[in-house]
Order: sequence, then structure tokens, then C-alpha cells
Amino acid sequence: MPRTADDSWLLPEALKDQVVWFEAFDAWQAARFNQQLADEAERLRTADDHRAMAIGTRIEESTRRSGGDIMRLLAELSGYWTDLTDFAKAQGERVREALAAPLNAYAKEDPEFLAALSALVTEMLREAPDDADEEEEDDSEEAEVQPVAGRRQVLELFRCAMRALAIGQASGRLPAGASRAGRILALLKQRELLLPALADVGRTLLLQRAASRLAGAPANYLRRFPRRYREFRRAMRTEGNWYPASAGAASRAHPAEIDLIILAMLRAGRSFEQDRLLSSRLADRRPPMLNAIAGLRRNQVLVDETTDFSPVQLACMAALANPATSSLFLSGDFNQRLTLWGSRSESDLLWVAPPPGRGTRCNLLSPEPETVRIRTPSSETAGRPGR
Repeated sequence: MPRTADDSWLLPEALKDQVVWFEAFDAWQAARFNQQLADEAERLRTADDHRAMAIGTRIEESTRRSGGDIMRLLAELSGYWTDLTDFAKAQGERVREALAAPLNAYAKEDPEFLAALSALVTEMLREAPDDADEEEEDDSEEAEVQPVAGRRQVLELFRCAMRALAIGQASGRLPAGASRAGRILALLKQRELLLPALADVGRTLLLQRAASRLAGAPANYLRRFPRRYREFRRAMRTEGNWYPASAGAASRAHPAEIDLIILAMLRAGRSFEQDRLLSSRLADRRPPMLNAIAGLRRNQVLVDETTDFSPVQLACMAALANPATSSLFLSGDFNQRLTLWGSRSESDLLWVAPPPGRGTRCNLLSPEPETVRIRTPSSETAGRPGR
């Protein structure tokens, strides 16, 4: 990303109406996540495998019970973790050798192939991944893959290309030509090497991926916010909403976009911790990101020059208040706002810190005659500064 952000990456209404923009993203990503899990459950239910069918049927029933409530669905899925991971592991053992075999065959048929593959991989690693790579990325084994370098990295990228080919042959959607997998497949064609027939392996991989995604749903919900945001941006760009058609590469982001992602993650993290059933079922499988978020929290958050911050930025600060105190103090003057994206009204601040309930305290400072409002569980007072 360039050092200086360019506001032309966004349509003007994105910066002016950040609350609406954030809520549009949050609703879109939640629907997208729910649909992805529903699709994977259906894949298992309709498989030619009795074990997969049984698991998929139970998860579809859980999906219906959740009624779109992501935390409830994640709690239900956490109860199937053992069944899902055992099934995924069994599928992986079937395909590992099948994915490794083509490389040995190509090396025997074309003695220069490994050198050409290494040169291509080196070239691709110098480039930033684009949208095509993101779409091809297979998250089913991400937790298992450790950073590699040198020859092992070449082998890993080739194996990923074979996975993408296998899944593409099974699903009828081959890797995009601009993706890393697509470029490796193009190298095979250039060197007149036949692509392996991996449709059967692909069908097994699709089941493995479905089980892995469902088993890893709690952690993936938190850590996949950046990816879902990029998917949201692509979708909105085609509709002409929030982003201009020429917004640029997937790796480029405006600071306000980062704010959206951070807020979504912080709020999701708090929802995780407030759901007792989900927390108890996760136990020692608690996503590490929750610990990272907890480490950022403070017993009291005080913000000066509040109106220079966007509602989304202020909501991020509010989310960093310790849930035990929920203490947030905002101080500022709407008439002294200096930024285009700054908070413009008390309604913006109330979106950041809704009317408090039991056990919370909210302080708002504005230039009106009644400038200080303090609400506590037992009282509500109002007066001028200093009273």
C-alpha cells in the first residue's frame, strides 16, 4: 500500500456515511459467512459417503435452528468438532500421495521441468498476490502448513496447484489463468506436459475442505474478516456502491477500510466472549485472536477531540473498554471538527455508545447548554461543565 492513502479509492459517501457503510459490510459478511457454511453442510449431506451424509444432515438442522445467529451456529458447530476433524483427516490420507505423484512423473519426462518450475515460483513470489490468488486460496489446510523456503516452497506451490486442479476438475471451475495455480498449469501446457486426471481426488478434497471449514468455523469467522471484506468490496464495486470501478489492486486499502475491518473483528470478539455456550464448547480451542484482543483492553477509555474521529474509529475505541467496566469518556465540540470523516452529530456518538444499561457508564460532552450527561446504573444527571 502507498504511504499516502488516496480518497479516490472510495466514493465520497463511504467517508461521509461510515456508519451506513460499516453496517452494510457487517450485514453482507454475516450473510456470506452463513451461506458458505450452509453450502459446505449441503456438500456433506449430498455426498456418496454415509458418514459425510450423517454429519451434513445434523449440521443443516443446526443451521436452521440458529436462524441466522452466527454465535449460536458457531456454538452448535463446536459440538461437532471431533466428528468433522476425524472425517477431514481420513480424507486427507487418501489424497496426499495422489497429489505428489504428478511432480515425479513430470521430472522423469522433462529433466528441465523442475528448473523451469523453480524460476516461475521465484517470479511469482516477488509479486503481490492478486484477487485471482485469493479466490484460489484453499483454507482447508492453512493451519497445517508451516512456512517453507527453497525447494520445499516450490514443491508446496506445485502441490497447491494440483489441489486447485483437482478441485476444479471435480467442480467444473478450473483455476483462473492469472492465479499462481493457473500459471503453473500454463507452464505444464507450454512444456507439452499433459495435465493429470484428478477429478476423483478433487471430489474427495471437496469433502475434506467442507469438513475442515465447518470444524474451523469459529476461528475462521474471526480471522477471515479481511478476506470477506475484500469479497464485499469486489461485490459492491460491480454494483457501483461505496467504491469506484477503478479502485485498484486487492492489496491496496484506505485507512478507513482498515477501520471497518478492525471494528468488525473487535465486536465479533466481544460477541464470542459473551456467548457462554460457545465459550464452554471451545474450551482450549479458543481462537488465539481472542487473547490478543483481550490484551488490548483497558479499564477506562478516554477520547479527546472526539469529533475528529469517525464513528467507526470511536466504536473501535469503545470496543477496547473492558467489558467489566464498559467505561468510555468522549470529549469534543461538533463545531470544531477538522476532518471530513469526523463524527457530525450526537446520533453518531449514540451509535458508538448506545444508551447504557445496567452496569455501564456513558459520558458525552457537546457544545450545547447542557453539555455533560452522565448515566450510571442508579442515576442520571445533567449539567454544565464543572458541575
